[in-house]
Amino acid sequence: MSSLSQRSNASSTTLPFILDETTRIGNGCKPNPNKMPGHKSSFTVTVKVFRIGAMLVLLVFPLIRNFQSLLLLHQLQDDDNKEGLMNLPMLESSSRLGGKNDIANKVATIIHQSSSEETTQEYQKQDGLHIAKTAAVHIHHNITDKNVSTEDTIEEQKTDGPSCKCVFCDEDEVCGGLWVGNRYPGMISDEEAMNRKLHIVVSHCKTSVSWIPRYIEKFTNVASIHVISKCGHTVEGVPENTTTLVIRNVGRNDHAFAYYITSILPKLASPNDNSTVIFLKDTVEDPIHQGNHFIRSDFKSLVRVSSSENGFACGLHSDGPISAYHDASSLFQFTMGSYNRTGMYKKYADDIPFESPSYNNLGEFYNSLNATSSSPQIVQACYGGIFAASTANVFKQDMKVWKALEKSLERGDNIQEGHYTERLWGILLATPLKSFQVEALREHSSGVRGYPHNGQLSNGLWRRKNKKRRVGRYGRRKGNTRVSTSGNTRKPIF
Repeated sequence: MSSLSQRSNASSTTLPFILDETTRIGNGCKPNPNKMPGHKSSFTVTVKVFRIGAMLVLLVFPLIRNFQSLLLLHQLQDDDNKEGLMNLPMLESSSRLGGKNDIANKVATIIHQSSSEETTQEYQKQDGLHIAKTAAVHIHHNITDKNVSTEDTIEEQKTDGPSCKCVFCDEDEVCGGLWVGNRYPGMISDEEAMNRKLHIVVSHCKTSVSWIPRYIEKFTNVASIHVISKCGHTVEGVPENTTTLVIRNVGRNDHAFAYYITSILPKLASPNDNSTVIFLKDTVEDPIHQGNHFIRSDFKSLVRVSSSENGFACGLHSDGPISAYHDASSLFQFTMGSYNRTGMYKKYADDIPFESPSYNNLGEFYNSLNATSSSPQIVQACYGGIFAASTANVFKQDMKVWKALEKSLERGDNIQEGHYTERLWGILLATPLKSFQVEALREHSSGVRGYPHNGQLSNGLWRRKNKKRRVGRYGRRKGNTRVSTSGNTRKPIF
């Protein structure tokens, strides 16, 4: 009796400490300052309640799963609903369960029984197909064990072909140079570049071409050099074994290049002769006027990059904040109302209006050429009129495309079509990107630029870098002499 009385007193003493402060005070109970043996705080009770709740959830969840499976089993017992399940790959998943789930075994049994009777029947009801798809989802998520689901998920995540780790880095050999367009798979070595078969064409107006020997002195296989003059000036500094010809002063350097492709190159090369064409201007050593984020590619790099899988190399590439690639839909909206850079070509201009009477924007001009392309989303655009391409990529375009381009540039000297063509050389000559490359470029980009570089991908840093306009890689022109910022004159860029 005494022990029972003690336990009763302990219980009555402990109870007020389980209640909250308001309840105890409201009931007239005073808290006992001396904690009794076996005392339990409200926090301890709360934890126990949560534990009990969690256990109930774990008990009820399997019941719900089995209930869903029973509903599925009931549906399968209808002959109409079994039609869509004959050829589903989930049969293998069900058999792999190995008796872990009786419902799953029953489902598999019903499907196997049905398959022997109805394999020759055609599916006639869309409802059966819908239920079949639903059944597949239920079986995958509610019947298979955890290991099977994990294996299936890994298989679904596998992709065919290469992928990009990064598009502006050194460690990714596939995509590391993609962002600025200066490194691609299949590039030849420096030594191989020196021995590569080369065809060189220079569009000339008035500047001496005495720099040519300096550029090619280490290259052992220069098959041909052509200088196409257009402004009526004598070509000075022509190296030996160079062919010089004069044509109409229309379309500027872009027309000269198109003329070279249609009238000269087919006599020199074929798609399979494994050679490279270098397209240059007589002003190749002039300061860069396209912006302070552009850098000139050296001559050897032009040869190496154009020999890669891309088959094209631009004479200007970015130092990182902006890309060589453009969003095609934005780029094709490009148009220009006028152009007269420093008036340097004003005395050679004719009275032909600058704006095109036939094309409102770059997209319309491109479509008129009927070029071979794979519906580009992200395309390479090259500024500056200096680039290189493999002969294989040049001849990939039908000759009708090049002749249409040449004809369109014959409208006049300073014309809108020339600026359209400048932005199209990369699209016409470079190998189209694959889907994984397009996706990687979009992920690295944070937006696109506006006029005059419509659609050019950027990573958001180009506006903050080098706010002062750089007048050129080696300084500015002072009179007739180019003076570099370091005090040296006439420094070669290549």
